[in-house]
Amino acid sequence: MKILAIVSLGKGVGSGHYGRTIKLINHLKEKKSKILFILNKKEKFKKLDNNFKFDFENFKNEGSVLKKILDFDPDLIILDSYILSYSLNKKIYKINENIISIDDNLNKRHICKYYINYNFIDKNLKEKIFQKVYSKKKFIGPKYFFSSNLNLIGKKFKRGQVLIFLGSTNENKILEKVLSIFNNKKFNKLNFKIILGSYCKVNIKSLKIKNFKIYKTLPQKKYLNILSNSEFFITSGGVSVWEGLIFKKKMIVISTANNQLNNLKNLKEEKIINYVGKSKNFNHNKNKKKIFNFFSKRNSNIMLKDMNKFKIGKKFKELIFIIKKNYET
Repeated sequence: MKILAIVSLGKGVGSGHYGRTIKLINHLKEKKSKILFILNKKEKFKKLDNNFKFDFENFKNEGSVLKKILDFDPDLIILDSYILSYSLNKKIYKINENIISIDDNLNKRHICKYYINYNFIDKNLKEKIFQKVYSKKKFIGPKYFFSSNLNLIGKKFKRGQVLIFLGSTNENKILEKVLSIFNNKKFNKLNFKIILGSYCKVNIKSLKIKNFKIYKTLPQKKYLNILSNSEFFITSGGVSVWEGLIFKKKMIVISTANNQLNNLKNLKEEKIINYVGKSKNFNHNKNKKKIFNFFSKRNSNIMLKDMNKFKIGKKFKELIFIIKKNYET
């Protein structure tokens, strides 16, 4: 099988598109599969998989992108990019209809064979998707979340361990704002693990927090292992919030992009996350009280008991089976 992935990443975009596409490919690929990524621009991205080939192209240069597709002649094409135009999408579809589109931007049009959106979608939003997306099969809802390393679920966590990962780009300097709250003796008994994203630059040492360890961008398995070992998880509202849910962690969530808001609204209403608002509106004094309450015994465990009803990632294997079975037809 030859798989081509056209994905955006970089400053202002982050690495979430790349990360979830890698997860999908790792489940689709076979031993002799050939994988080619076309990324929107050349970036210093240290964790690119050495087993895959990578090319770089400005997605506005449609002719160059189409030539690379024709030269590679893939069996499957994966599109995961907010900046790839519908015009280019249509031209790619004329070359090869075996397209998987991954998206959580409800305003974006698609033409593809398989459409995947694993966020919460209510009736009105589902109607919007059906208006904007032409596909032969749609996989919609949390049950299709790209679950991986499930053997780590259920591991005994370390009490008092807090994992903080607020995305790859540190929008609105949210990491500094959150960490300033923990520079308080009330949190001395907690053990903090902080993961810096690919495009995150921050001087954490200036905050003088003693009980923390910093990691720079980690491979997926190492990141999930730390998540599994943690009792608490403070994160942004993208892919990582689903990872926290599937590992059944007590979470504080801060949105870093508008496309996350509908999903977080639903999760908050279901009382399975502590959502404290947008990163750009983060207020130290207001959120300090919320975070203090979260770590108190009576307020930190609001989730967990009703998690099973969401069936997060439960149909991911079924999704993989359908695509692998039908990619040639």
